Amino acid sequence: MWVRITVTVSADAAPGIADLLLSLAHGVEEQPSAAGVRLVAYLPADSDVEGAVKHLRERLEALRSADVAMGQGRVARRRVRSQVWQEAWKAGFDVVRVGQQLAIKPTWKEYAAAPGEVVVELDPGMAFGTGQHATTRGCLVALANLVRPGMTVFDIGSGSGILAIAAAKLGARRVIAVEINESVARIARSNVALNSVADGVLVMCGDRLRCICGRADIIIANLTSDQIARMAPDVILYLRPKGVFVASGIALEQEADVRKALSRAGLVLREPQREEEWVTMTWELSRDASVAG
Repeated sequence: MWVRITVTVSADAAPGIADLLLSLAHGVEEQPSAAGVRLVAYLPADSDVEGAVKHLRERLEALRSADVAMGQGRVARRRVRSQVWQEAWKAGFDVVRVGQQLAIKPTWKEYAAAPGEVVVELDPGMAFGTGQHATTRGCLVALANLVRPGMTVFDIGSGSGILAIAAAKLGARRVIAVEINESVARIARSNVALNSVADGVLVMCGDRLRCICGRADIIIANLTSDQIARMAPDVILYLRPKGVFVASGIALEQEADVRKALSRAGLVLREPQREEEWVTMTWELSRDASVAG
């Protein structure tokens, strides 16, 4: 079963709310409405639907407080059968090209790859991560710039497995993907097998970094701002010297809080990458943190 989330807002407020929905679900359908724009997204019934709805309502209230004309600003939800969701979602998922090097292809689409292009095939099911959202694209761009042959990569909050698979196909020797939801982890494992990278990618069900042994050259986490801030003290324990931490899922208005938490943990910001209302940050260990770790 799935939960259909519908948010009706003004045309001015629609882009920001659609972007937030994309960070919670797989895709967003925009429908014209007499009251403005109706945004429709689908979440798995066993996910944190209450938390998602609460987050949406908080964002709507923040926009109202900022004097943004919201229209109705109403959030509605109802359960739907899996088949209904799957057909609605597949219709909106097409090949996504990221930079010059990566392409994300749904299994049911035909695509002729350019010479040297790395293609990740996906059937995400109910897992987040299709390459359509700015946070996922930010992570993919970072991986394309950072991954070198032989590296170890930890992907925290792997969702569909898109980032772990991309890292392996870009040359990482060992990738550990961690997903807290077992049903989503199964989808990631299926996608890993589909892309023939199972020898180098291990998908684990667990809570962030603490279920992993060892250290990585790259840790990548596409989560929420709060989750990124909470895992900051653990990051320095799992990074190799000269390793980097790529953090995404960070809304622009929460960027300062995340910067503060990661800096306090002993990380130094290398560069932020902004797209739409989201920021992807690349951090490295400070000299003191590297020595201490």
